[in-house]
Amino acid sequence: MPKCSLCGQNKPEEAFYCFNYYSCKECNYTPSRKASIVAAAHKRWARESGVLYERVDLRRLYERDKGTCGICKQPVAWEDASHDLITPRSKGGPSTWVNSQLTHRWCNVQKGRK
Repeated sequence: MPKCSLCGQNKPEEAFYCFNYYSCKECNYTPSRKASIVAAAHKRWARESGVLYERVDLRRLYERDKGTCGICKQPVAWEDASHDLITPRSKGGPSTWVNSQLTHRWCNVQKGRK
């Protein structure tokens, strides 16, 4: 049985992604691990697209926007907070502080790529 490099446990092959025996599925889905994977993907996308990239911390964004949704202008509970790009990446918008706003998760989903 392969061994996970993150948790150190021996697990059956089904517990790993394809041929990636570095870390098991459980370790890959911890919130901090998922955040770093997403950040790396965004950084790679920005580099390939030729746009700027800055890592935007949700807690600091919450403080900057004073807990107010950038779409509906209502107060946002911390548990419902989401990071939104004003000009989406699909339309060439950079991942920067200037192009970021705090939103409710639901408002962000409704906005989509508009």
